[in-house]
Amino acid sequence: MKKTIIIIFLVAILIFSSIVMVIGSKENNRYDNRDIKTEKKENVDLDKPQDNEEDENINLEEAQLTEESLMRIDSQNGIDVAVVFNNLLEDDKDYIVFKVMVNNHRVDLENIKYAELSKLRVSDGTVIDEGFQWKLEGGGGHHISGYLKLPKTYDGNDVINDNVDNIQLEIEGIGDARKLTFKWDKDVIDSYNNGGR
Repeated sequence: MKKTIIIIFLVAILIFSSIVMVIGSKENNRYDNRDIKTEKKENVDLDKPQDNEEDENINLEEAQLTEESLMRIDSQNGIDVAVVFNNLLEDDKDYIVFKVMVNNHRVDLENIKYAELSKLRVSDGTVIDEGFQWKLEGGGGHHISGYLKLPKTYDGNDVINDNVDNIQLEIEGIGDARKLTFKWDKDVIDSYNNGGR
C-alpha cells in the first residue's frame, strides 16, 4: 500500500513537472529569427586533448545531481511529502533552500505555516528551529509545492561546512503526520561544499 502511494505521488510530481516544463518552454521558445546567428565551423582533431576536457568532466559529475537524486520522500497517515535539497540545482548565495511538495486528501495545505513546523538537524549537533521562511510556489488545497529557506549561517557559522557529514530536515505537524524526516548524507554534503552552493 505504501509503495502504491509513493508511486502515485511520484507520477503526480512527474505530471505536474511536465506541465510546468511545457508551459515554460512555450514562453522561452518565442524569439525573432533575426536574432539567430551562424557560427563558423572549425576542424577539431579528436585525438588531441582539448583545453576544456577537464571542465567537461566536472560538468558530467554535476549532471548526475538531478532533482530525483536529491529528492527525499516521507509518507505518514495519508500525508505524502517530497523534499529536494535545491542548492545543488539552483544557486542561492544566502539561503539553504529546500523545494517541498505535499500531497494528501485529508487537510487543506495552503494555510499551514511550514516555517514554524520545520527544524534542521546537522551532524555536528546543531539544531535549528528558527529563521525558516516559506514561499508557496504552486498548487492549492490538497496539493501544493513551495520553497522552505534557511539562512546559510547560524550563530555566525556556516550551517553546512567541511565538518558536516549529513543534514536532516524535519517537518512536524502537517495534518495527522508525526515527524516527517528528510536526510542528505555525506556525498550530497560534499557536493555542496565543493561548489554546489
